[in-house]
Amino acid sequence: MGPIWFYEGFAIFAADQLKKSEFKLNSKEIWETIENTERGSYIKYGFVFRYFVDKIGLKKLISKSSDKDFHKWLKQQIN
Repeated sequence: MGPIWFYEGFAIFAADQLKKSEFKLNSKEIWETIENTERGSYIKYGFVFRYFVDKIGLKKLISKSSDKDFHKWLKQQIN
């Protein structure tokens, strides 16, 4: 299923919620959101999920989400 930010972000994305929000996160804040194992903000999850969909693509993102090294893989894709 993947990490909390992923499945909550996916739900927000699939429901087409918060996409018109002007909320932004910088790179440091994106990685802080990803690495936080506590439940957090839906608006952050939505932003982070859309960020990676734009950079990597939905199908590829979903296919890798349950991998053990998912976060490491994400960093490799962005850098």
